[in-house]
Amino acid sequence: MNKKTFMKVKFRGSARSLLIVAAFMIAGLGMLTNQVHAQNVQDNIAQHTRESIMQKMKSYLPMDSSEGYLDDDLAYESLPNIVTPMSSGELKDKYILDGINAVNLVRYISGLPDDIQPDWPSRYQQQAAALLNATGSFSHNPSRPTDMNQGLYQSGYSGTSESNIAYGDRSLYFSVVDSYMSDSDPSNVAKVGHRRWILNPSMQKTMFGAVYKQTDYGKEVYSNMRSFDKSRTEKVDYDYVAWPSANLFPLEVWSARDPWSVSLNPEKYNSNRMQNIEVKLVRESDGNTWNFSQADKDVNGKFFSVDNQGYGVPFNIVFRPDGTGIYKEEERFRVEINGLYTTEEEPTSITYETIFFKAAPKVNMYANVLHMTVGEKVQLVYEPGGPKYSPIPLMIESWAAPVATMNTDGTITAKKAGVTRFNIRNGLELAQVDLFVDDVTSNNQVSMWAKPSFEHLRAYGLLEMYFKDNHARPVSRLQIAQLSLNLYKLATGALTEYGLPNLFTDTSSSNVKQAVKFGLMKGTSATTFSPEIGLTRQEAAVILMNVYRQSGLGNQTAAGANLQIPAFADAAKIASWAKSDVSEAVRLGFIQGTGKGDFGPREKLTAEQAYVMFGKLLDKIDLSK
Repeated sequence: MNKKTFMKVKFRGSARSLLIVAAFMIAGLGMLTNQVHAQNVQDNIAQHTRESIMQKMKSYLPMDSSEGYLDDDLAYESLPNIVTPMSSGELKDKYILDGINAVNLVRYISGLPDDIQPDWPSRYQQQAAALLNATGSFSHNPSRPTDMNQGLYQSGYSGTSESNIAYGDRSLYFSVVDSYMSDSDPSNVAKVGHRRWILNPSMQKTMFGAVYKQTDYGKEVYSNMRSFDKSRTEKVDYDYVAWPSANLFPLEVWSARDPWSVSLNPEKYNSNRMQNIEVKLVRESDGNTWNFSQADKDVNGKFFSVDNQGYGVPFNIVFRPDGTGIYKEEERFRVEINGLYTTEEEPTSITYETIFFKAAPKVNMYANVLHMTVGEKVQLVYEPGGPKYSPIPLMIESWAAPVATMNTDGTITAKKAGVTRFNIRNGLELAQVDLFVDDVTSNNQVSMWAKPSFEHLRAYGLLEMYFKDNHARPVSRLQIAQLSLNLYKLATGALTEYGLPNLFTDTSSSNVKQAVKFGLMKGTSATTFSPEIGLTRQEAAVILMNVYRQSGLGNQTAAGANLQIPAFADAAKIASWAKSDVSEAVRLGFIQGTGKGDFGPREKLTAEQAYVMFGKLLDKIDLSK
């Protein structure tokens, strides 16, 4: 028996949640028995339409998982107790059904029957399993906590040993959609075991449990889902079960880091002939092609794996392309799987097409932290896209309505000083905007000549806490690292890089490490970054042009190498290493002189000057692509 525990960190809007998930493998549990055929996965997939998927998503919408989720008086028939005398408690039916709705949704999308029912007899066992993991070691084989009686421990242990287990997700529904179905972390990408148990054709029942404990960071939810079920009495016929599925697939249940998987029916395909299997993935819009073989083993990037172990269907192929910005609305991919053999030893292959689409109104807003003053109005920019019509509703929730209001067009009006958060939901997706409203003071006002650029950058979420006040001050290298990185990510779709090594002795900032990695900035020496010192105007021109070129907006070479420096009176004072970038930045209209006939290469750049420079660069980005 193989057991793995892993940690992965996810970000959703401005809220950071720690998620830990684990799964068991038992050989053979996913094998089908000889029963009467009831449904065919490939036939079901062929009949899917955008409308049918949208309607199914509407029927399986999650319950509210905002701050009140798992409140004592709302969530439990009887409360769990994680201290002596320990008790598992009893979760209300609607929470269990919320998790089952998620299971049925992903099974429907994959072409499987969406008729999973609660396994009510295992209710106590699953609740005890959640309690055991909340009070002891997070494991499928947890030891007995000193204060837990033997009977409760045995019931919990039985639950953890046959379940997907997790902590840190915001609801049982999203433990399925965002976590188990993702399986994108280095410890799980090779097997995608959680996903395969959920997409096991022979599953008919499941059960959920959830217990929370209070920490310094708020509620920490421990949950589990009973996975080892093969009680379906009617056989589901299938050639393969794919995620993402063939035909139409909604982006709402997909993440850029998720691996593709294809579980092959071992009654039709020879699961012992794996060594020559290869996969080709073709993006049809531009012909971009990824060829996968056993050599692709980067668990953080391009990856390929084939196994015949007993996670659900015991014959599975996993592949994940490298690169960023791969999945977009209406993007079509062709999958070709070669090197397969039937159970009669005949060579064969599989080819299908996946079409990604948006089923719900987009809720992604570029800004997730916003600073405003009383009386201000800001119209935040939505990420464009989504269907023209969807039955899935768009909802806006606020923690503290008197602080500010928000309209469906993204316009926020600051009412009074305070803090609030807006949750924008379309059912499956959540965008969060944390809003800090201050009273008007002379210190937080932006000069009229810089205000349009300031508001433009702010609407896209490019200005965070460093730029909330004192706008006439010199801007630091650390602040420019943040602004440059935000603009680069907006332009390229690059994901946040985690776990990068510290390069400098004077800062461990994640923004700095990423800005250096992406070629936007350099240190002031081999070991220092000098995060707090001011930035000169010529240094700013170099960084600006780095962002311009690394974002694919200009040539990767020094574009201004052969250009003459504009006729500034102090042109001779521009350093040789900055001349080409200053020349090109001036030519492109990103930066101007100081208004005295000079460029002021060694003058400190102010925050307001940075707003104008980077605001003009923002105008060059085509966000419709």
